[in-house]
Amino acid sequence: MAMVRKVLAGTLIFVLPVASVGYGLAFQAKKDCLTDTSRDLVARHVKGFTMEKAVDTADIPITSRVAWPFVVDVYYSVPWGMHAAMSRNRYTVFPWGSKKVSHKVEYSL
Repeated sequence: MAMVRKVLAGTLIFVLPVASVGYGLAFQAKKDCLTDTSRDLVARHVKGFTMEKAVDTADIPITSRVAWPFVVDVYYSVPWGMHAAMSRNRYTVFPWGSKKVSHKVEYSL
């Protein structure tokens, strides 16, 4: 029983600081990930339209959230008439920088 407690304590002593650093880095990188996604949308000339008007790239709403330690998800929705395509870019964040690791269309309505 004492051995199990020692292993559990050692695991907590390792995991808690690493998770804290990971969340801190992710919160700090949210703005950079938003900027990177915005630049990507501009470079790809992503535009949408509603029933009333065309939607320029600058008007596409982009939000970000911390999903896990060292992971930031950036969401955006491109309107397409009465429908929209909801997309997610996932970034991994480390002290030396961030990297987009996946792009997924969440909902294509």
